[in-house]
Amino acid sequence: MSLGRKLHWVLVGLALLALVFSGPSPAAAKGGMLKAAIGMNPSRLDPPNATGAPDMIIDSHIFERLIEVRWDEATKSRKFVPALAERWEASPDKKAWTFHLRQGVKFHDGTPFNAEAVKFNIERMINQKMLMSREYQLFLAGAEVIDESTVRLDCRLAVAPFLDLIEQSYLAMVSPAAVAKYGQDVVKNPVGTGPYRFKEWTPGQKVVLEANPDYWGGRPKMDGLEFVFVPDDMARANMLQTGEVDVVYNPPLPMLDKLRGDKNLEIFSYPTAELLLMSLNNQVVPTNEVKVRRAIKLAIDRRGIVKAILKGNAEVCTSPVSLFAWGHAPVDPVEFDPKKAAALLEEAGWVDTNKDGIREKEGRNLALTIRAPSGRYPMDTVVAEAIQTQLKEVGFEAKVELMEFGAFIGAIYRPVDKATGDAFIVSWSSRSDAWYALHKTLHSKLWIPAGSNAAFYKNETVDRLLDGAMVELDPAKRLAMYEEVQRVYDAEVPMIGLWYMNSIVGQGKGVHGVTRQPIPVADQFGLKAAWKD
Repeated sequence: MSLGRKLHWVLVGLALLALVFSGPSPAAAKGGMLKAAIGMNPSRLDPPNATGAPDMIIDSHIFERLIEVRWDEATKSRKFVPALAERWEASPDKKAWTFHLRQGVKFHDGTPFNAEAVKFNIERMINQKMLMSREYQLFLAGAEVIDESTVRLDCRLAVAPFLDLIEQSYLAMVSPAAVAKYGQDVVKNPVGTGPYRFKEWTPGQKVVLEANPDYWGGRPKMDGLEFVFVPDDMARANMLQTGEVDVVYNPPLPMLDKLRGDKNLEIFSYPTAELLLMSLNNQVVPTNEVKVRRAIKLAIDRRGIVKAILKGNAEVCTSPVSLFAWGHAPVDPVEFDPKKAAALLEEAGWVDTNKDGIREKEGRNLALTIRAPSGRYPMDTVVAEAIQTQLKEVGFEAKVELMEFGAFIGAIYRPVDKATGDAFIVSWSSRSDAWYALHKTLHSKLWIPAGSNAAFYKNETVDRLLDGAMVELDPAKRLAMYEEVQRVYDAEVPMIGLWYMNSIVGQGKGVHGVTRQPIPVADQFGLKAAWKD
């Protein structure tokens, strides 16, 4: 990890300690509404059906998991901390895990959170067709109630990253009564145990939450939170400067210096486990050819884009596994070589025969449509256009299609026979373990819609290594398997890791307690403990 990253997390740690020992501001009891502007609209407020960061960020204020993960800067590793479960232990064979639950907790609808509720949520995930069901069906067999505050999760097999899997936001606890009441509409009527409860959702405009007065951790400092959806970067920044909102997630990079110069604002840019990648459809022409995929990677000046467009607010990707996840291996040399890219295309038979700047093969142009969301990632439109320009320079007929985030996610989550594009610029987080970055996106059994393999990549060696690493309890042997997967990934380029993303938060100087941490995605940007003067 770079010195800058180390220093950042040391400073964050000191700031958190200061908050702990100094206690909340006297103004914290005043309540009021805290307004945050984010660039994207959520699609489903139901943890096992979450499709991206917008869903997860809002969900994290409503729902809670059994355990949570935190980055420990002192040990440079993740650690698991209690949430709705106060403690847990595994059986000797690691096929059963017993969780001792926090007592006296209630869902927002007044029903009790207990072992039966945990059993319901586990069975809902593995027995019904949730978006993430397939991935949990691979290892979870079910749940057994021991008593009201004790539950045992049974596994089909002992899996090494069990706690990493259980702490995922997809397994946050949803009220069984709410699922029974709302049915499929529970995605629009979220009921959890968290510090804030759902009040209203105006699609395309805002989600409003109100304080949970009965929260087991104590009533939140604010009366409510309002997430407003503002896709335009400049509009979000202007709203922060005028005081129309209190917090902005990912303000525009060209305005950072101006915002930092405003004595009424604070700007924070911090590294995360989230990486931006270009997912390539490995089953369609031309990205079904390895040489074409390698050429695309060589044609993109990743370091140049990070420096010139992102103003250094990212770190070039050297692996699909982030620096904050167990199992990271820096296998990517980060080459930028347009001449080498052109040579690979020539070898693959893509030649500009009519000298119009576009290569052809068997009467077909070397066409690539790059789909990207607008307003979801820092400078996403400019980044997509820069990549388009660089690909044109080596002979691609490259086009950019900008999409609203909900439509963008809908375009990605389609089976291979209905897939609409050959390239998507999308983010993915390693969370806390290489399993999440590798198994979920590369295993051939997890092609969308069964999982998250949006590249429709298939490699039997990779499948075997991933299956082995899932159940290998010896850390050294497991690490070796993941390192080999990353080497194959670098050689075959099913996707292109662009850079590890910084999250950037702008806030008024009267705002305090905003969570900023690298893992997990759900807690990268949190207002659960926030207040304002």
